[in-house]
Amino acid sequence: MAINYIDTSAKEVKTKKSKSSLKLFFKTALLTIAVACGILLVISAILAILIYPNAKDLAAQGEVTYAQANRLQKAIEDKNLVQADVELKKLNTQEKKTKTEYKKLSYLKYIPVLAGYYNDGTHLLNIADIGIDMGQKSLNAIEPFADVLGLGTGKKEEITAEKKAQTVVQEVIPKLVPLVDELDSKSGQINKELDQINPDHYPAGFKVKGHSVREGLTTAKSYLKKVDALVPEVKPLLLAAPEIAGSPTEKTYLILLQNDKELRATGGFITAYALLKVKGGQVVDTQSDDIYQLDLKYHRTELSPEAIQKYLSNTTLPIRDSNFSPDYKVAAQKFESMYNTIKLMPRVDGIFALDTEFVRMFLETTGPIKTKKTKEVWSADKNRLGIPDVVYKLELYSEKIHSGSPERKGVVGELMDALMDKVLNAKTDEIPSYLDTFVNAANQKHFLFYFHNRAAQDFVEKHNFAGQIHDYDGDYFHLNNSNFGGLKGNIYLKQKVVQNIDIDPDGTVTKKVDVTLSNTAKADGWLNSVYFNWMRIYVPRDSLLVTKQVQKDFSSGEEFDKEVYRGFSATYPLKSTLTSFTYRLPERVKVGAPYKMLIQKQPGVESVDMTIKINGVEKARFDLKEDKEVTISY
Repeated sequence: MAINYIDTSAKEVKTKKSKSSLKLFFKTALLTIAVACGILLVISAILAILIYPNAKDLAAQGEVTYAQANRLQKAIEDKNLVQADVELKKLNTQEKKTKTEYKKLSYLKYIPVLAGYYNDGTHLLNIADIGIDMGQKSLNAIEPFADVLGLGTGKKEEITAEKKAQTVVQEVIPKLVPLVDELDSKSGQINKELDQINPDHYPAGFKVKGHSVREGLTTAKSYLKKVDALVPEVKPLLLAAPEIAGSPTEKTYLILLQNDKELRATGGFITAYALLKVKGGQVVDTQSDDIYQLDLKYHRTELSPEAIQKYLSNTTLPIRDSNFSPDYKVAAQKFESMYNTIKLMPRVDGIFALDTEFVRMFLETTGPIKTKKTKEVWSADKNRLGIPDVVYKLELYSEKIHSGSPERKGVVGELMDALMDKVLNAKTDEIPSYLDTFVNAANQKHFLFYFHNRAAQDFVEKHNFAGQIHDYDGDYFHLNNSNFGGLKGNIYLKQKVVQNIDIDPDGTVTKKVDVTLSNTAKADGWLNSVYFNWMRIYVPRDSLLVTKQVQKDFSSGEEFDKEVYRGFSATYPLKSTLTSFTYRLPERVKVGAPYKMLIQKQPGVESVDMTIKINGVEKARFDLKEDKEVTISY
């Protein structure tokens, strides 16, 4: 599970920001090159210890190799494939010259103390040989689709993203599978060499050209761990990729648009859907429609959960309210089980969900988009009301312009078509920024995935793109809210959580959690009014509830191997409501050990103002934008 971490001491908070990612194939291929560069920087440091004043020729050659490694690193950072290939070949030449000069000092291996350093240099040069070899093979493998990743190839190709996807599926992936096998083998060889080097042989503060020798060795080992962890994930995904992309058998995927401004458990009220058919890496057909049109085709056969009956007055469960579970996989499977009872609807191979914040993020990247039928221009810019243009217009069309019409939400489907068309026809230089947007949105749970394919599902679960409620060995917290009759109040709603943690001398933990919902705007009759919220808070199983402050309808139970506390509140315009729960954790903590907790953010929520206090002292405060595991010293 991909999670960010926070380490804290009293009155101090350190956060690790999420970084944008390149495509998985690119990341796998270039990781070996990064290892080679890091290792060669360390080699330069090692040589500096040995060569002055006894080996001026080696010193000079070491400087040349060091400079060449930097040039290769710059070419990689500039994403210039052609230049990286040139620089890697030059580095190979210089590394061989360095090795030749190095062997002239072989007498050092017979001298006490210096022998250890000389042997370390030998291992590092062996690693460089392996890394350069893998780097060249990686560059050769990614060259056919380097333009997809925005790498400089010198070619003038303007084929669409859809055509590029077809090329990847049919030509590139078959080349990558054997490369991954070799990467696995080579990383094992590098690990054997590295295991024979002890970074602690070198003083912590010793640096050469600004680089710490000890840190360089440690970093190299860290890179190898990443490779070792990546390979078992990448190979099954590569093998499954053609099938996922409809080769040889066509696949159909269902895309749900969730309105996060009318928040529900998995990110928002399901307002529209699209069916996407792919074959051989190409999209062969798309269809989209309003969710109410699908609900008209669905024959209700089961009773609604109690909360749906109570607050939405639906005795039987509509398909539009099927995303009741806070776990997206469970909700997607529920939607599919209901969908499969509708006659003449195609069976699907996966269900993806995106929300209006994803649409806003995407439009922020692409710039304004014009839909074909309505000729409406949609953008991420905020209007005079402070609402993003795309969010305001979606509500305007559905609630005002087409109010009461069967087509009242048809414009949503049209916008979805326009977005897919933009992606499928993306130009080469646009694709990297689109990929970054997709990854950032997935990290923040504005884009969720559910696949039938086991390898693909394992991958999205591993990287926390599946919207699941996780098991955790330690404290756990998840706040899940559902807007049941509060119009589009989540446009204006702000959430604040304060976790007051009291730890007794014997390690007993008592927590008081205060959740404040603030309705920050006036009532306008169509976007904002009284905000009706059904809340669920998930905490460790067997936690003992001590006190509660809930407006109405409190209940508790067990879900996902956790205790869940529920309640309902009404937050009036320009007012706030406070809901509190005090409970005792089932396990004592080891006194003096860091306090660990996993906090999972609800899909569809932009951020939550989160404060953590231990024994009355504020230890952390941050905007919760994605799942976080916190480790707190106290």
